[in-house]
Amino acid sequence: MKKRLTTVLVLLASLLCNAPAAPAQGGPPAEYTATVKSGEARFKLPVPRRHSWQWRRIETKESGREYAFDVQVLNEGREYKFGLFLWKFPGAQPGVGNFASLVGVGQKSLFERASNGHNVIVRDAGVKVREDGERLIITVSGRKNVERLFSGRPSEVTIETIILDEPPTSQKVPVTYEN
Repeated sequence: MKKRLTTVLVLLASLLCNAPAAPAQGGPPAEYTATVKSGEARFKLPVPRRHSWQWRRIETKESGREYAFDVQVLNEGREYKFGLFLWKFPGAQPGVGNFASLVGVGQKSLFERASNGHNVIVRDAGVKVREDGERLIITVSGRKNVERLFSGRPSEVTIETIILDEPPTSQKVPVTYEN
């Protein structure tokens, strides 16, 4: 018993000593980035590891949102939200697969908050989403699309994640401008 306890303590100490450094106080974890160039804005965020992902589950209410991986930005008095969204539409069949499959079936969109408080979809906004290992990369391509969101050079964005059966997360991320 004593040998087992010693082994556990040694393993714990090893894990603590080799843990990644904490982010600078007040800053976002290093897994989150927001980079804006004149023709492309790119946002990276971590995705939890799961053996498989489920969507459009039977127990989800119709028209219920199951997932959202989105970037929110306030630019020159206008509010925008863009990224990956997945709702269970009436009659939708349940699905299961890896994270790339979830990304494939999700909606990639840009929404603008209207004066009545509703989000209105912005068509042809250049939003693309892809998985890259344990990260999700959200891009907005095209000079006009990037200008719509970042012409006022906002200093930060908020990245939110909503995942079935998990508490939502929200992370403020400073924007790096490369031009």
